[in-house]
Order: sequence, then C-alpha cells, then structure tokens
Amino acid sequence: MADSKDAVVELLPKFLENPRMSEDGGYAPVSDEDLDDLGRLFRLIVSTKFERDAVGDLPVEIVVVNRHKYESPEFVRVPYHHKAGWKAYFRAAFANMRIASRKLGTAFSLEPKVPEAKSWEEAGKGMF
Repeated sequence: MADSKDAVVELLPKFLENPRMSEDGGYAPVSDEDLDDLGRLFRLIVSTKFERDAVGDLPVEIVVVNRHKYESPEFVRVPYHHKAGWKAYFRAAFANMRIASRKLGTAFSLEPKVPEAKSWEEAGKGMF
C-alpha cells in the first residue's frame, strides 16, 4: 500500500506540471496522453483506497470523457435489482432507453456528416 501511495504522490505533480488553458474561451486542449495519465492516476488512487474483490474488480468505476471528441455521457445509473428491487431497476433501464432513443432521433434529424454520402444508409456503411 505504501508503494501505491508513493506512486500517487509521484504521479500527481507530474500530471499537474503543464496546465492546459483555453485559447478562445472554449475547452482547454486535452491530449490522448493527458487522458491516459489521468486514467492511470484515477485507477491508482482507487486501487490504493479500495481492495479488489475475488475476481479482481474494484468497487468504484470512473468514466472520463474527452469533451472535444464526445458528448457528455447521459445515462441513469442502473441499480442492482437484488438491492433496489425490480421496479427501480426497470425504471432506470427504461430511462436509459428513452435517452438513447432521443439521441437516435436527434441523429436522424441531422444531415449526414459524410460529405460524399447522399443518404443515412450510405453514411453508415462500415459503422456496424
């Protein structure tokens, strides 16, 4: 455990060494390396604080999103049915289905972003 704490103490200043500032009032630049380092730091902190279970999973998950590339994740956390009951489980699962269907509705109301595509079918080729 002491080794992990030492690693956190060593990695954090390195991560914060080069602050990123916005040049135009938008998001500050974020590199793939920044996200890799941040993920590594988060995993190290969580694994130092919490013991893994019998199959090696941690009791905490962290989702990091590069807002330059992706929208904010919109979802409702789905509780374990054996802890919250089936009603709460289905309520959350169906809320996520509604969110996903709204995203699809928005996507299909937009023009295809592939310049040479004349239709959604053409734009989606090779996606699935």
